[in-house]
Amino acid sequence: MKICDGDVAAWMVEKLAADSVLHQDEAATIIKVRFGDGFVYINENGNLGISKSVLRVFRRLTMPDVVWDRGERYWRYKHDYEKNSNRSMK
Repeated sequence: MKICDGDVAAWMVEKLAADSVLHQDEAATIIKVRFGDGFVYINENGNLGISKSVLRVFRRLTMPDVVWDRGERYWRYKHDYEKNSNRSMK
């Protein structure tokens, strides 16, 4: 069976549901090992990142309940007081 972006994004959703947060660096490392190099890349800072195509699917699967915390570099569920806020937090 061929693995696709949706498979990786579904794993991310499951991991987030299990842990309540999903740290980008940890997720990227696990994705590389579990799903392969085609779903990650090395960003301009030399860090392992999750492919943009996987992130697009992940966003679609988690809208509108999940936000990206830029400062902490993880995804988490929105708090009740954030229900009308953007997908990204500082």
